[in-house]
Formats: sequence, C-alpha cells, structure tokens
Amino acid sequence: MQGDVYTALAEAVRTAGGIDIIGVCDGIGRTGVLFSGAQVLQAYMGGMKKVAVQFNITGAADLNGQAALVEELSDICEDIRTASYQIQGFRYAGAAITSYPAPLKHDDKTWIYSARVQLSGYINE
Repeated sequence: MQGDVYTALAEAVRTAGGIDIIGVCDGIGRTGVLFSGAQVLQAYMGGMKKVAVQFNITGAADLNGQAALVEELSDICEDIRTASYQIQGFRYAGAAITSYPAPLKHDDKTWIYSARVQLSGYINE
C-alpha cells in the first residue's frame, strides 16, 4: 500500500508544480520530479505513522539559460509547497522547500539543477 501512496504523491507533486515528467529531466527545457525517500518521524498505536516524504526536482538548461532555470525551479518548489494534497491513504500535514535550486551536474552544453521539497503527513498501515 505504501508504494501506491508514494506513486500517487509523486503524480500529485508533478501536477502541482507543472513538472514535465516523473523521473530525472530528459533534456534542455524539461523538468522532472523523482521520489528520493521517506522517513518515519513518529509511530503511533494502531499503525499510523507521521512521515516526511522527499522529492528531488530537476531541470536542464544550456549555459545561457541557467538563471531562467533557477527561477523556474524556484517557482515550481513554491507551487508545490503551497498546494494542498488529497491522496487516499495519506493525510497531508504540510510541505517545505528543503533545498533551493543548485547545480547538480554539467557538461560542455548542458547544466542540470536540482532542488528538494518535503511533504509531511500521516499514513496508516
């Protein structure tokens, strides 16, 4: 069941941020969201757990498009942070931007930037 919740969360984050794909961005001018982990913050009797779910947001640009990409990724993170989420099996509690856009990797023509957001909520096992 948890896998279904995390898949649904990834799709909800993709939609809220206007992100192109689930996965690592696949070209200049494209964005992607990737599930990067979950941590149980607190366990309760009856099987309920408070969790923090992290997502990496990636985007690619050429050398001259880096400033625009940072702005775009920042806007995406803010949209994700301010959205509300209705996912079956997950009771949404809040979101935070845990890492603003920063260079992740580059070659001669392409720069890849990454940011990270965290959704907090409750799941029941």
